[in-house]
Order: sequence, then structure tokens, then C-alpha cells
Amino acid sequence: MHDSVYLPANLLAGFLLVMARMGGIMTFLPIPGLKGGPVPVRVVFSVLSSFLMFPVWSKSHGPFTAPPEFFAAIVSEAMMGIAVGLAVSYLFDMITMAAQSLSLQAGYGYATTIDPTTDADAGFLVVLAQFVAGLIFFSLGFDRQVLAILGRSFEVTPPGFFVFSPSLTDSLVQAASGIFSTGLRLALPVITLLAMADIALASIGRLNSHLQVTALSFPIKMIAGLALMAWTAVLIPLVFQQAAQPLLHLVERIALGKAH
Repeated sequence: MHDSVYLPANLLAGFLLVMARMGGIMTFLPIPGLKGGPVPVRVVFSVLSSFLMFPVWSKSHGPFTAPPEFFAAIVSEAMMGIAVGLAVSYLFDMITMAAQSLSLQAGYGYATTIDPTTDADAGFLVVLAQFVAGLIFFSLGFDRQVLAILGRSFEVTPPGFFVFSPSLTDSLVQAASGIFSTGLRLALPVITLLAMADIALASIGRLNSHLQVTALSFPIKMIAGLALMAWTAVLIPLVFQQAAQPLLHLVERIALGKAH
């Protein structure tokens, strides 16, 4: 006779709940290349993350005897993961918002490439901004902070005990406003310079109507915008770090069940 492996039903239920939480996070986590990768890779990544969290959640999951109760717990855990993933993605969207504004003003929007996150056409400055945001996210150690919060969440809010509340939606919507304010802070110096260049070129065009101002405006604005972006690039990590603090606090509130 072959030896059989006994797997407790509660342990399997807890693993499925944890995987629902981690899978929800991986769905919206905007790591460059993660969404563009094959679906089985993301599934394996979620499964491995659930196994790595086993020492934390193995003794804290609750028993579920009725299928409707277990299904509701799965949905609740997935919603928690999605909320955490959305809150983290706001950090990347801030820089993407700034890059999108600059692409339209400086004329970089005419050069497009394939966005590895969405597999759609996007301006090369937007794609570059996503990679820069990913590098800053990992270099400043925010990935370790998010993992530490998730580890604590399994102790404070065990799998299956998260309760979704309307205040959670309000907190996420209010945090989304930071995408526009922080993106404007990053793009405002370059946008101001480009507006001054437009005014100067328009004044020159009024003085000399034979001058081809339109032909000159594109290279002047692109070079001036690129020069100022290179000059202010050192400020991006500082603004990113300032904007990350309230979002990480929101992630902590969501993961630890303090958003209601």
C-alpha cells in the first residue's frame, strides 16, 4: 500500500483564501513586465507568495463549513488584495500622469511604442516613466514595506476575516486624487517652460510673419523640455517618496482592517 498524504480541509481552505488575497494584489500591481508576462507565470507567482506566507497564516485561518460562507470569504479576500494593489498602483500612475502631460505639451506623443503593461500603443515617455517608477519603487525599499504590511495583515486580519466596508471605497477614491496633484507637481516646471516658449514663439511670429514658427516650435520645445526634465530628474525620487507615505499608510489601514 502506498502511504497517503493527509491534508486538513481547514489548511486547504486557508491556502485558497491567502492565494485569493495575493492574487488580487498581483492583478493590479503595476510592476513592469508582470502584466505583460504569461498568465501561468503570474499564477505561479501568486502560489509561491502564498507558500512563503505559510508560517504567518497557517495558525490564524478560521474554519468554514458552509460553501456560501467560504465563497463570501474568497470574494472578500480578493477585494482586499485588489484594494491593496490599486493603492500601490497609484504611485506608478502619478509619474505616468506627469509623463502623459509632458508628452502632449512637448510633442513626444507623436513617437509611440508598445506599452509592456497594457500591450497597447503609448508614448515612449510614458513607457519610460513606468520603468523609472518601478526602479524608484524597488530602490527606495517600498516593496519590502508592502510585504511587511502583508505579513502583519495575516496576524491582525486572518484569512477569511476581512470585512469590506464603503469607507474603503471612499479612501481609495480620495487617494486617487493624489495622482493628479502629484503628477501636476512633477510636470509643472516643464509645462511652464513650454508655455513660455509658446508665448515667445508667438511673439516672434507676430513680429516676422514670414518666419516659419511652426517648423521651429517642435525642435525648440522638445529640446527645451528634455533639458529641463534632465535637470529636474533628481527631484522625482523626493516627490515619489513624499507621495508614497500616505499611500503606504492607506495600504496599512486596508491590510490591517483599519479602513472602516
